Amino acid sequence: MLIDENSSDILSDSADMPSEHNPFCNCAEVTSFNEDYSLVVPTFFFRTQASSINPSKYEALKIKHFYNTAGTFLLTKLMLEFILFFVFNIVLMYLSSSEISQRQSYHSLISNTSVIYGFKILSTVITTSLIFRMGCKCSNLTLSSLFQNNHKARTSEIISFFMTGIFISSIYNLIIIVCEEFFPSIAITQMNFTNNIPQILLIIISSCFVVPVANGIIFRGIVLKNMSRVSQKFGIIISSLLCALSSGQIITFIPCFLMSVMLCKMSIKYNTVFTSVIINITINLCNVIIYAYGDLFYASDPMIIRMWSAITFMAGGLFAVYLLLKEPLPYMNKAQKQRTLPILLHSVPTIFVVIFYVFLNANAFFY
Repeated sequence: MLIDENSSDILSDSADMPSEHNPFCNCAEVTSFNEDYSLVVPTFFFRTQASSINPSKYEALKIKHFYNTAGTFLLTKLMLEFILFFVFNIVLMYLSSSEISQRQSYHSLISNTSVIYGFKILSTVITTSLIFRMGCKCSNLTLSSLFQNNHKARTSEIISFFMTGIFISSIYNLIIIVCEEFFPSIAITQMNFTNNIPQILLIIISSCFVVPVANGIIFRGIVLKNMSRVSQKFGIIISSLLCALSSGQIITFIPCFLMSVMLCKMSIKYNTVFTSVIINITINLCNVIIYAYGDLFYASDPMIIRMWSAITFMAGGLFAVYLLLKEPLPYMNKAQKQRTLPILLHSVPTIFVVIFYVFLNANAFFY
């Protein structure tokens, strides 16, 4: 019997038939986000039937390659940041010993908040630019694959995501308040605003623009795409785990993880990192404005932050429940489960990244 080629393509792209983009026939996933799985195994392996439960050695090696790629570039980013920090200290030592800075010691320079924020911005921009360019090339990702936007965003959806993000940020604020009240010995990194206009601008640029864009490109872009080669749910969880660990504050791990899960969900739903970056920037701007208002006009009165956290917790919580019911994470079938965590546990670069992140968080927590 002759089968029309066009009809075969139509069947292969249906929800219950394997295809290049969805060989596991998982209709819970957003098919427009899926990368071409033929980069893992040739098309003819799953063109007519779904993949077997257990991957072949060849398939497992190809999948591990993409997991290794994500871990390797996160390791590279860490190394570059350490190198830049070392260079930064050398420059400050030189400036402190020069005639221009005779009135300022090295320690006074290194403790200058404006200088530190300026260095963080420069370091983040440099490392993100390099990792983004090299990561896309090694992951077989094009720029369009991160900014396609195949789904038109509705106003109600954007509001739900935004209010859920506000709710998660209120959890972050409440954790900070509890730690300050009952565990004052714990070291917590917070934004401190002064009347120094350049310092305020640097804080806003860093917290509201540079960090959201960098995390969006790295964790919701390259890392999420590579970790989602087999399962979108697995990609969301692992990339969010790595993003939360990279924050450097173990006590705020849960809200950082939840925020990243929501932003990853947005990136997959709309097939672009742009929408999630805009939402992240807006949420951070709201928090920075409240913190700055309390610091500058109420002498760091904690009541302002507490009121804001309580209001956003109650109002945003309703949207968070609604979004959880309306936008659940996609499920993983048995074939996907055998190709995700069991293979990731053999990814040495990713394991090293987790170890380094845990070490940095523990160091910041105790010291």
